[in-house]
Amino acid sequence: MKKLIVAIIISALPFAALANEKTKRETVDKLLAAMNVESMMDSMYSQIENQINSMAQSMGIKKSEMAVFQRYQTKMFALMKKEMTWQKMKDPMIDLYMKHFTEKELQDTLVYYQSESGQSMMRKMPAIMKDSMEISMGMVKEFLPKMQKLNQEMANDLEKMRNK
Repeated sequence: MKKLIVAIIISALPFAALANEKTKRETVDKLLAAMNVESMMDSMYSQIENQINSMAQSMGIKKSEMAVFQRYQTKMFALMKKEMTWQKMKDPMIDLYMKHFTEKELQDTLVYYQSESGQSMMRKMPAIMKDSMEISMGMVKEFLPKMQKLNQEMANDLEKMRNK
């Protein structure tokens, strides 16, 4: 009789694990919805596009070249939006959260994001992201010429090596 009970318990363990994983997956899905991740991605893409377009001057793009620059920027962002949709990213993101957080941590975080304070934070996050992108882009503009110089030096050194 004991062997039968042990066998039943052992055979039921995988089903319990699957049920727990399903519950955890559902919790992550609710959390990502409460965090408005999909709309945040859309907002982020728009901000990146605006920032890169504003970098044309620091990249040395001339007025006569702007049409080409903008045409390729449009193509690049269309490709990015097509290839990096929320539908394609959702399952890997859920897996990522499941890997790094316990069910309790996810539940606690979900409670926060469903609260008034959590929702306030999510409403303000696009503006925070925009402002932080502006700070970052300002920093990039400062060191971009130095990076371009280093890239040119590397290209020159590689060219010298190849011509030996």
